[in-house]
Amino acid sequence: LMPVISAQAAGISVSQSLDKTEIPFEGEANFEIILTWDGPQTAYLFTKPLSPNFTNLKVQQYSSSVKSTGSGEDEVTTKTYSFTLKPIQSGSGIIDPGPTAFPGSL
Repeated sequence: LMPVISAQAAGISVSQSLDKTEIPFEGEANFEIILTWDGPQTAYLFTKPLSPNFTNLKVQQYSSSVKSTGSGEDEVTTKTYSFTLKPIQSGSGIIDPGPTAFPGSL
């Protein structure tokens, strides 16, 4: 995989990875965003699915999952968004992340 880019804001750690830097026109690339935070799945309210903007790339497949490990003070939650991307024309493809979450409870 390509180097992972990560950041932390409002108690959420965010990392993303792309498995290729070049995609043949008939090829695909896998893009993944992983959000991790301390606490239960209900600690953050996701008002809509994470939807980055893709330029010159088409989403062939999308999936998301959420899991928690531990309990009580030791609970850690991970939400993963996975995108399979395909080029729609020659040139550079751009991935522009969108908003992710808001503090709150469900």
